[in-house]
Amino acid sequence: MPIVLITPELLIDVRGPWVTMLEEAGFDVQYPADRTFTRGGSSEQATIETLSVADAVIAGGEHFSKGVLAGIPKLRVIARCG
Repeated sequence: MPIVLITPELLIDVRGPWVTMLEEAGFDVQYPADRTFTRGGSSEQATIETLSVADAVIAGGEHFSKGVLAGIPKLRVIARCG
């Protein structure tokens, strides 16, 4: 089952209709365990580790550098929220 990681702080652990839609479409919805990532305080390596499980991410204002993108080849979609 593909994994969608929802990272905006305001959406973490919120059971909104978007979660139901994603689950009905066959996605496993997850949230980052390390909240430092959602606040932009993570190193590139920590960001890679956080995102490495995801096939898709619903992101806020996080920075995705070339190094981060190169380190997460499984990731196929970055959707910006906001």
